Amino acid sequence: MAIPDHRKLPLRLRLALWYMVFLLATVGGVSVFLFAALEYNLLKDVDDELGLRALHVERAIGTNERWPGNGQIASGVLELAPLEEFSAPGIYVQIINLEGEALASSPNLPGGQLPVKREMIAAALAGQVAYATVPAGRERVRVLARPVVSGGSVFGAVLVGESLHSIDVTLRRTQQLLVIGGASAAILAFVSGWWLTAHGLRPIAEVTRVARRIAATGQFEQRIEKPQTHDEVAELTATFNEMLASLEKTFQRQREFIADVSHELRGPLMVIRGNLDLLKRNMPEAEREECAIEVAEEVDRMSRLVSDLLFLAEVDAQEVVEHLPVALHEV
Repeated sequence: MAIPDHRKLPLRLRLALWYMVFLLATVGGVSVFLFAALEYNLLKDVDDELGLRALHVERAIGTNERWPGNGQIASGVLELAPLEEFSAPGIYVQIINLEGEALASSPNLPGGQLPVKREMIAAALAGQVAYATVPAGRERVRVLARPVVSGGSVFGAVLVGESLHSIDVTLRRTQQLLVIGGASAAILAFVSGWWLTAHGLRPIAEVTRVARRIAATGQFEQRIEKPQTHDEVAELTATFNEMLASLEKTFQRQREFIADVSHELRGPLMVIRGNLDLLKRNMPEAEREECAIEVAEEVDRMSRLVSDLLFLAEVDAQEVVEHLPVALHEV
């Protein structure tokens, strides 16, 4: 499918489309920024909550009498205090020893183990704090791995995860609202741009209409009403009216000039035609000579008239005219 050349579209449509494109770009940029900022702040709140929960669990297991000083303990021996599901929904906790074995897990953890990579557990056992977003079925889980430190030594790691289901739902709804708002803004921009351009281009449309009427009829009587504003359109209208007045004067001078030339040429032509008719007859030699002299005089007169016409044409063409003193008695 061939894409139409935008230069062939009407100016009103092009301006309305440009309004819509610019507004879409602005709204799109602002929407992307707001969406990214919302996602960042929501994840930051989750990370802060995970950090507090991990610190709480670390302190709780540090006071547990069954936690060995060397971290060597069979899995499933430690027990975590039950989570308050209503105060911390979707929070999953898991304890890892130095061998990477799960010592304890919160009862609400699906499958009994968080789906984290070994690199994350290794980083926590090396004394580092790591965050990651991992898939868990159809949802995502934000996981924090934090080392358990006692006496300056790392004896295990705490994994705390939180489901991002509510955040994903919020982000999807926000994205839908931004898309709907952007589409509505684009439609509103197109309609308002169409109306504004129609209102702003109305004097230009009037100029076009008057110019076509003048081209069809040759009448310069009509003028365009100047807008009350002081902008480029008002200046264009005033310039167009001045041009019409100038063209009207020029055409009027041309009409008068053509009428005068026709009148001036008609006389010599009539004299020449009459003398030529006389020369066709049998006339005395003296009369024939007189007719020939009169024809020559009229020809000289026409030559001077043509020279004057050429001079006036040069003046109208704004060519350089040399100004010299003139002897009026000779003229």
